[in-house]
Amino acid sequence: MAHFSENDQFDLYTLQKLVGRGATAEVWKVSDRNGRTFALKILAPEAILDEITLADWKREFQRAVELRHPSVLPVHLFDVFEGRPFILMNFMEQGSLTTRLRERLSDRSGHPVAPPFTERELAGIIAQVSDALVFLESRNILHLDIKPDNILLDRGEEGERYLITDFGISAELRNTILRMTRSIGQSEGGMTPAYAAPERFRGEVNPKSDVFSLGIMLYELAIGKLPMADAGIPLGMALNNGAGVPELPGEFSRRFKALVNRCLHKDPLARCTARELLEWSRFYMDQGYWPEYLGTTDNYTGADDIRETQLIHGNAKTPLPPSPLPPTRPNSWGKWALLLVVLLAGGYALSSIIGPSDAEKAEALWKAGQLPAAAQAYRDLCPDDSGPYCAMAARLENLDRDFDLIGAFSSGMALVQDRKTSLYGYVDTTGQLSIPAQYEQGRDFNDHGLAAVARNGMWGVIDRLHKTRIPLKNKGIHFTDSMVILHDGKAIPFTALKK
Repeated sequence: MAHFSENDQFDLYTLQKLVGRGATAEVWKVSDRNGRTFALKILAPEAILDEITLADWKREFQRAVELRHPSVLPVHLFDVFEGRPFILMNFMEQGSLTTRLRERLSDRSGHPVAPPFTERELAGIIAQVSDALVFLESRNILHLDIKPDNILLDRGEEGERYLITDFGISAELRNTILRMTRSIGQSEGGMTPAYAAPERFRGEVNPKSDVFSLGIMLYELAIGKLPMADAGIPLGMALNNGAGVPELPGEFSRRFKALVNRCLHKDPLARCTARELLEWSRFYMDQGYWPEYLGTTDNYTGADDIRETQLIHGNAKTPLPPSPLPPTRPNSWGKWALLLVVLLAGGYALSSIIGPSDAEKAEALWKAGQLPAAAQAYRDLCPDDSGPYCAMAARLENLDRDFDLIGAFSSGMALVQDRKTSLYGYVDTTGQLSIPAQYEQGRDFNDHGLAAVARNGMWGVIDRLHKTRIPLKNKGIHFTDSMVILHDGKAIPFTALKK
């Protein structure tokens, strides 16, 4: 039963319709005083969270609120009202992939054999969702609950869009909220068991946990039901108890079945990555067939026919073009002769090529917000304790001693938190603390070089030179793509703030 009711007032919003409810949250369609419609997610609606939990929640969502990606549903505002944290998002009229799946399943009377989604549609879903997962992983964010309910639908200029929502909360914070709402027993520790990876049942998480959940979702969208549905056991739990991965049934190409199989591997190390899924799906969208190296599923024993088939709109089978031939390779004598020429003529050049690649790796780690790993990578580049790499290593090591880096760089700045004071500031790409850690809260800089910060509970906006563009006198602030919206509803274009 919902804690709130229709027409209730929650902060500045009127609750219109309950659109979803789980163990830790209610999601409402709401309107503001200007008549605009939004989706409002209220966390822990039946409990008042303590200050420590609220602080943890704010800290985690600071990384997520400024994310901008075509396949990530943007968060307009996160705040607290009467002890309950809430998130304000766009309301998606078309619903979720669950809505679309139910519609397809209920409309199968004329084509009972046809899959709910075609292979091309599934490739499009993989392309967009995996692209979002790669983006989130680059910001050190795991979703931890990929499922059809959390993929919302929108219609863009280029066709259907699939938007990830309900991310940004770590497993630890989910469990804390569950304990405070006394619902941890009914929710399996904050995860959705049917979509959870085997390691989630062991209390472990990693980026490939999201890939496993995506694999479960693809299986369900392809045939209309979950793997192991007849046994009533989550696949992740079954794999931990010695079961194997069931091959996807139906008239799908062997390479697509192999892709799903690789998503669902018990061992995360053997699972494919989100980036691989992105590359494979883009290949399919461009060429009309999956790349050859996907091969077949492990337990497939038939001939590996290079001309795959797929089911499209009913029972009509359309052959896919043959996989591209491998590039012509030189014979062995030519290959060794070529290698000898390279070794003789470019030995010194070869050693110089290795160096920059290591430097690029160190820089990539630093730009991605992986501070300890970046410091070590720069340290590995300076065995004699001299030179610019050593100076950078020392700078990052000193930074790592006193600060936590919150996410990746944005507009050349990254958010850091002082471990002693818990206050926030910003570092630049050289590793210098360019904006002192003097704010209670802070958000990433946007593409306009502006960031929202808070002191004494009041929000304002600063630029990269630490000049105040909006005084810290506002109860709340959130950014859209072109302007900043103050808590009282006043809208200020970014162009006006940059002058």
